[in-house]
Amino acid sequence: VRVLFSTLRKTISSDVSCSNTYYSTQLEPNEKYGSCEVNVPSEHDIGSLDQETTGSNEKFFKIENHKSIPNIDSLKQEIALNPFPEIIVFVHGFNVKFEEAVLRAAQIKYDLKFAGEVVLFSWPAGSEDGVLSQLLIKGTYQNNLTNAKASIFTFKKFLTDLEKTEKKIHLIVHSMGHQVVLPAMANINKDRIIHEMVLNAPDFDSNDFRGIVENLKKSAVRVTVYCSPGDNALVASSKVNQNKRINS
Repeated sequence: VRVLFSTLRKTISSDVSCSNTYYSTQLEPNEKYGSCEVNVPSEHDIGSLDQETTGSNEKFFKIENHKSIPNIDSLKQEIALNPFPEIIVFVHGFNVKFEEAVLRAAQIKYDLKFAGEVVLFSWPAGSEDGVLSQLLIKGTYQNNLTNAKASIFTFKKFLTDLEKTEKKIHLIVHSMGHQVVLPAMANINKDRIIHEMVLNAPDFDSNDFRGIVENLKKSAVRVTVYCSPGDNALVASSKVNQNKRINS
């Protein structure tokens, strides 16, 4: 399965690859584009994301190849080569490193049997390596939130660029990815730029959401929100932010 991507992650290695050792959790203002080839295991169950770098190809998702794409025009050309008239844009959530984001995008494409291109927008999320960084989850949350908000303008421009492919765009967002997507969509000033907008477990202030919902309805043909009052991550987010998230 091929996943196209745009990312604001800082590169930290000379070894170019679809890996966490190349695309970091740090923010860099210059967009980078590329594609990753992902092996989907033959024993895959819909909804699961089994991964192990040294395991069997029959049982585990693996990233196999990386291709750099020089600019947004070249990315649009890659999209145009696929005759299917629709694309999916996927925006991941909190504490997700690059490899996991790519694998999740591949899983979505495979599980939906989607014939068009899936384009990942990977903002700089995740924790730094080391036990201490992983334990200080509140610090990771604040760092990720800062990076998410710093990615809003780039994502807005990215969507308007993709619109020029004249493909029907579907948008799938998860968790803190809504801090990137919803402000951008509320201010995009384009009617029906998105066909289906699917918001999964939105980590977003419920009052702020009510304030922009009419703009969201104008920018998309259909908006669907999936959430659960028992979502532990959003309960924790409500405590950190001291306000109600969309699920409450």
